[in-house]
Amino acid sequence: MTAIGDSGTANGVAFNSPMVAWTLQGGHRGPQQGTVPAKKSFIRTEPSNIVVTSVKQSEDGTGTVIRLYEAEGDRCTARISLLKPIREAYRTSLLEYDPERLAVDAGGTLTLPVKPWEIVTILIKE
Repeated sequence: MTAIGDSGTANGVAFNSPMVAWTLQGGHRGPQQGTVPAKKSFIRTEPSNIVVTSVKQSEDGTGTVIRLYEAEGDRCTARISLLKPIREAYRTSLLEYDPERLAVDAGGTLTLPVKPWEIVTILIKE
């Protein structure tokens, strides 16, 4: 799951691993009828060297976990925004332990430093 940007790495991942989405409606899993606006994204990341690898429900069921990594060996500041403004976010270990509260700006965007090649796990509370 990658936003297409200027990064060759991110573009390659998006091409080789296209996003697959499933919806639940009335208890039925699978493709549903309807349209999605062309310009809306569930998750948006910047800069282009930040690659999202997974979005899932947290192990304890209290939020959404976003896993991402820095793909070009550069230290950067990642900016993450969701379809709805983020209200509460935590940086956790890969196993979702040791939550560390992160600052979220007034617009609901999360900004955090990311080291070269670093894998980051973020817990978003509903």
